[in-house]
Amino acid sequence: MAVVSKPTQANGSMDYEEMMKTIKYLLDAAWGPKWGSFTQDGPNVTDAKNVEYPVILHYIQEMIPGLIGKGVREIKPRIRYTDINKETNGNQPPATNILGQVFDAEIAFEVWEETNAQVEKVAKRLRQTLSIYAGFLKEKGIKEIIFQKMETNKDSSIRDSSKVRKLIYLVRFEELTEVPTDVLRVVDIVEKKLQKETNKTGE
Repeated sequence: MAVVSKPTQANGSMDYEEMMKTIKYLLDAAWGPKWGSFTQDGPNVTDAKNVEYPVILHYIQEMIPGLIGKGVREIKPRIRYTDINKETNGNQPPATNILGQVFDAEIAFEVWEETNAQVEKVAKRLRQTLSIYAGFLKEKGIKEIIFQKMETNKDSSIRDSSKVRKLIYLVRFEELTEVPTDVLRVVDIVEKKLQKETNKTGE
C-alpha cells in the first residue's frame, strides 16, 4: 500500500531576519563553523586579496504583499490573535494584539569565490542545502521557498577580483507586529478629538 506523506505544517511564523539566522545556523552545522561567511554586507572588491572566501551575501531584491488566496494579496496587516497579559503590574498593557502580514519576496544569495570553479561548487552546494532543509524551514514558519534562477555578475570591477553567482529564490514569509491595546486606546482618543474638531468646523 502506498504511503502518502503529509504536507509540512509550520509551527509558527518566520520573517526575513529569522530565516537568515536559521540558514546561517544550518550552514554552520552542515558545512562546519569555519566554512566561510554568511552576511548582509559584501566584501571589499577594491581589496580582494584580503577577502576570506567563500562569502555568501544575502538581501531582499524585491518584496510585495503576499498571496493568501487565488488572486488575493494581503495588502495590510491583520489581527492574528490577542495575547492576554495575566501578570499586569501597571507597567505592562493588559493585552497585546498580534498583527500579521504575508509577503512574497525575491531573495538573492550572492556567492563570492576566487575562481569560477570554486564559485560554481559553492553555489551548487548552497542550492542543494536549501533544497534539503526546505521542509525544516517550512516547519519553522516559512510559507514557501522556491529556487528561480542563477545569474552571473558581469560587473567588470568585480569580475577582475572575484567570481560571483547570484541565486534568486521566491520566498513567502510572514511578519508579526505586537500592538499593545493601550496604543489602540490612544489612537481612539485622538480619532474622537479630531472628529469633534471636524464637526465644529462644519457647523
